[in-house]
Amino acid sequence: MKLEIGGGKEIAITEHSVWCVFQIPKAGGDPPFMSDDEARFKRRQLGEQICGSAYRPKRGISVSDVLDGLVRKTLTENLALRAFFMCTFQSLLFSNTDSYIRLGDVKNTEDLENIGNINWCKAVVDNLRNAARLYKKDFVQKGIMAPITGCGIFLLVSINIATLLVISLQLV
Repeated sequence: MKLEIGGGKEIAITEHSVWCVFQIPKAGGDPPFMSDDEARFKRRQLGEQICGSAYRPKRGISVSDVLDGLVRKTLTENLALRAFFMCTFQSLLFSNTDSYIRLGDVKNTEDLENIGNINWCKAVVDNLRNAARLYKKDFVQKGIMAPITGCGIFLLVSINIATLLVISLQLV
């Protein structure tokens, strides 16, 4: 996969380029497999633990719900750690335009014991590929209003680095 930055320039989106931007682990395996139905069930359980009786499955778990739980200290130990990682993934690593915990966030945080043994660079590349595929599919139906998902920070940092490189080459 490549990111076109204009002027005939491209940045290859690979595990190595993701590692260069984020310095996250690029050795290890895939995140644990979990079906969407299992993830929905676990997200519902997490919602009840995080939000208590205020949890509404149709609304979901928002990042602000998690932050409230952390501030009020109702989230402790493994639940607090898992909630922190879900927010981090949702906001930074696999960001998109909403602020709700997604099925992927639940799947990626299922096994806290082995979270450091996952190839997160590959996970980001896979997420970007999926985002590109979904964007192409949604663009046909929604036009320019199609949502862009994926790792927005990686794309922004990559574009900024590429722009700086192009400018520096033009100054030489």
